[in-house]
Amino acid sequence: MRTALVRRKKRQTGLDPLAWSIFLTLISSLLFKRIVDIWGKVAIPDCQELPVAFMGATDRFDGPMEWLLVIGVSAAALLIVQAFHALLSRTAHRTFWLLWLVNMAAAALLIWSFLLSWAYFNPTARSAAPIFQFTQTFAPRLLYMEPLPLDPLPPSDIQDWIWHEELNAWVNEPIGLMWRKEVVRTCEPVELRRAQLKLIYGEHDPDGQVIDNIGVEQMRAPVEGDVLYDLDGNYLVTIGSPYHKNSDITRARDAGYDSKKAAMTPAEAESRFYDYWWSYPVSDPLAPTTVPRIQKEQIDQIVAESWGDDRPSWRED
Repeated sequence: MRTALVRRKKRQTGLDPLAWSIFLTLISSLLFKRIVDIWGKVAIPDCQELPVAFMGATDRFDGPMEWLLVIGVSAAALLIVQAFHALLSRTAHRTFWLLWLVNMAAAALLIWSFLLSWAYFNPTARSAAPIFQFTQTFAPRLLYMEPLPLDPLPPSDIQDWIWHEELNAWVNEPIGLMWRKEVVRTCEPVELRRAQLKLIYGEHDPDGQVIDNIGVEQMRAPVEGDVLYDLDGNYLVTIGSPYHKNSDITRARDAGYDSKKAAMTPAEAESRFYDYWWSYPVSDPLAPTTVPRIQKEQIDQIVAESWGDDRPSWRED
C-alpha cells in the first residue's frame, strides 16, 4: 500500500530522480564541451596541437571530445531503456516525456559534437563529408577558419622608432632595441588545412576563390608578432600574448638566444619596450597641433547665413 502511494505521488509530481540526474549530467557535459571549445583553441601552443586538445594524443579514448561521446551514448542508451520501462509500466506522463525529450536532445548534441570534431580532424575520411553536409542544412556558414594573407609592414617611422628599410625593422637607439614584425606562428600541415576547407566550403571558399589555388604560404595561416633584437641584430625576446610566446617558432627562437652576445636579457628587453610605450605620450599624428578658435561674431554670422537672419538672436532664443 505504501509503495503504491509513493509511486502514485511520483507519477503526479513527475520528480523522477533518474531523469533529473541524467538531465544535470548532460547539461554539465554540454557546459564542459563549451569550455573545451574555448580552451582547446586558446591554450594550445600551436595549431598542430589542436587535434590533441580535442581528440587526444593517441587512438585510445584519451581526449575530452571522446569522453563526451561516451557520456552521450551512455545517456542515450539509458534513456531508451527508461522509455521502454515507462511504456511497459504505464507510469509515463507529460512531464516525464518532456524531460525525456530534452535529455535525448542533449545526448544527441553531445554525440553530434564528437562526430563533427572527428570529421574536422579527419577531412579525407568517407564519413566526414556527410556529417558536414547534414550540419550545413541548419548551419550553412561554418566559419571555422579563413586563411588570410599577411599585412605588409608599414615603412614609416613610429615616434622614436626609426624605420630602416635595409634592416626591415624599426630601431630605437635611445633604449637599444630593434623591433621587427615577424611570423611567430603558423598552421601545419598545409594539405590537411586545404582538405578541411574543402570539407567545409566545397571547391570554393566564401570569397569565391578556388581552394586548390590558394597558395601554400597563405594556407599556412601565418601570424605576425613583435620580435625584439639588440642593435647588433642579436635575438632577445618575442613579446605579446601566450598565443605568440608559446608557439614552436618562438620556442625555436628562444632556444637560439645567446646571453654572451646579446646586449641584455630577454626580461630587460621586454621591460624597456613596454616602459617606453607607457611613458611616451600617445598622440594622433594626423590630428591638428592647435585647436582652431572661432570668434562669437563668426558664429553669429554662420548661424545667420544658415537660418536667413541678418541679426541672429539664437542665444536669446
